[in-house]
Parts: sequence; C-alpha cells; structure tokens
Amino acid sequence: MMQAIGSRARQSMRVFLLLSLSALIVGAEDVSANLQVSGDCNDESGPHNGLWLYMGQTASGRPYYKHSEQPYYMYYDPACDGQAEGRWVMDSEAPSVTAEADLDEDTHCFYHSRYLDSSMMPSSGVWRSYCAEVGLGWVDSNVVITQVVTTTTTT
Repeated sequence: MMQAIGSRARQSMRVFLLLSLSALIVGAEDVSANLQVSGDCNDESGPHNGLWLYMGQTASGRPYYKHSEQPYYMYYDPACDGQAEGRWVMDSEAPSVTAEADLDEDTHCFYHSRYLDSSMMPSSGVWRSYCAEVGLGWVDSNVVITQVVTTTTTT
C-alpha cells in the first residue's frame, strides 16, 4: 500500500511538471520575432510607430531591433549613463552588443523614447517619448507592442 501511494505521488508530480513546462512553452515570447509598434506620440504618425526588425542580442541577452523605415533602434539599456535605472529605449544610436551599460556609449541618458521596465522583451505600456515631429515635446504615450508572426509556405 505504501509503495502505491509513493508511485501515485511520483506520477502526479510528473504530470504537474509536464503541465508547467507546457504552460511555459505556450506562453513564451519569441525574442527573435519582429515587432509592430503603435500609439507612439498618441498619434498614428508618431515617429516610432511601425515595424521593428530583430537584429540580435546585446550583452544582457535581451534583443535589439531596428525600425524598418526610420533611423531608430530599440533596446534595453541597464544603465544609460552608467548609473541610472534600467530601461527600454528607442534611440538613433545603435546599441553596443558588448557593453554592460550605457549601450549607446554617450555617458548620458539621451534617447527618443523610454519605458522603465526590465523585462526580457519590450512591453506595451506608457512610454515617455519626444514627439517634436508631430508638434509636441515630451509626452506619455500608450504604446502597443505586438510580435509579428511571419510564416513561410513552400509550393
């Protein structure tokens, strides 16, 4: 009887681990996916809206992206001036893929847009953006970031 209970407990643990692993895989984000950004500068003509192409990873293991039509990059900077709190930024400078902090290597926190978050992927939320292109200064924008799923078919 005692052996049967131990066997059931092991079986239950296996099922629990399998379900947990499946949930992680299903909910996982693909860091190598391209991204679609909308809502920048609270306007569809915001300069950072559009398709962002996956370019690789920085030293932190996080992805970085280049805008498909504008001269901007999006990346996580653990400390944009060497000391500041980590943030996702949209910047005209490409990030260093070897630096541990201040990825644009300017010793300042100069960028076009930022989101104070340390997640592995850039997230939707309230980004602080410089919106001179649409007649505004610094504004808080409800930015939406979605992964772009690309499929290929063979005939």
